[in-house]
Amino acid sequence: MKFEFAAATDVGRKRDHNEDAMFADASLGLFVVCDGMGGHAAGEVASEMAVAEVTAGVRRQLERIRNLMKGDLASRREAATLFASAAHNANAAVYAAGESNPAQRGMGTTLTAMLLVDDRALVLHVGDSRLYLVRNGQCHQITEDHTLATELLRTGRTKEQTGASEANLAALTKAVGVYPHTDVDTLEIHLLPDDRFLLCSDGLHGYMDDFNLSTFLAHSTLQSAPSDLIAFANRQGGRDNITAINVFTEPAADTAANERTRLTFNTLRAIPLFQYLTFNELLRLIPVCQALEAKQGATVLHEGEESGDFYVVLSGRVRVHSGARELAVLDAGQHFGEMSLVDSQPRSASVAALTDAVLLRIGRAAFYDVMRQDSVMAVKLLWNFIQTLSGLVREQKELHLETVAVRGMERPYTRGGSIPES
Repeated sequence: MKFEFAAATDVGRKRDHNEDAMFADASLGLFVVCDGMGGHAAGEVASEMAVAEVTAGVRRQLERIRNLMKGDLASRREAATLFASAAHNANAAVYAAGESNPAQRGMGTTLTAMLLVDDRALVLHVGDSRLYLVRNGQCHQITEDHTLATELLRTGRTKEQTGASEANLAALTKAVGVYPHTDVDTLEIHLLPDDRFLLCSDGLHGYMDDFNLSTFLAHSTLQSAPSDLIAFANRQGGRDNITAINVFTEPAADTAANERTRLTFNTLRAIPLFQYLTFNELLRLIPVCQALEAKQGATVLHEGEESGDFYVVLSGRVRVHSGARELAVLDAGQHFGEMSLVDSQPRSASVAALTDAVLLRIGRAAFYDVMRQDSVMAVKLLWNFIQTLSGLVREQKELHLETVAVRGMERPYTRGGSIPES
């Protein structure tokens, strides 16, 4: 995937020095924004150290990360772990520097970084700098602020209930270098042509509540976008340092892989099990979906087989059967095997491709891992799962009642078609 970028930083109108630091390099595909905090000059030390450590870590591991990103889910997760290790190294370095110098003790920094590898992006995030994605004319905040305000929102509490002031609400709950260890958010994104990213510090996004970023980027040139955004923030008051990095993936002829990425997103969004997930939550789910191509007549699952996989028909048509008895025919957008996400019992039926088909396979372990990373997403998925199972139980109960009601007729029936006489 080809891309272009432009970047700029500014002290703003209220500060006398710039504690933001950034890095942007097309050859590495690496983009980093850090916003430092601490005593006099300590913030800029922290942010510059973090940028240097992340950059050095990526340079050391880049070839291995690129190779791993060509592999399966396990390999790509190893690549994400290697990328995250650069943030952990930055945390250790900043913390050690603060402990060794009383004037810099307690210094820290935010860290938001993106590494582009072929048609994917790996994202690291700690703190309240942000990454935005503009896709199909819609703007999405990809990272979640690690602040008290966000934590209250996630847990359903209000500032009145906690008595928190506005200043306290903006306090970071995670940062690089403040403590010996820190948690790092990671994310893998499938890139599409004409995706537009913005990495920025809170000196910019603090003014963006009513700002239409997608419209702005659509009418701004690549090279002018960062300076135009900085000028906007300064017109609003410029109360903090301001940093912006814009990254545009170049428009290109669509490939089969791009079309499959779009189809995967739209198909998952339409499934009841995932109906309440946000754009960001679907982004987390898509990388664990494994595409499986099945030729006409091929068996996808065998009755009695033990597996923990859930399947979604992405294209084509499949037949669910037990022996010679046909139980269902599933078209694109339909799914099967949801019980396997929670139950390790042998499969009760076989599944075969009636036409050439593509299916998405989601393994139980990967599904649980996604839920462990995000408690809010986990609650949504579990609630949707309960509703799905409730619907299945209700359908089976109605099916049983209909069968009993027609018992003794010449040809018993159900809503799904004929069934053998008992």
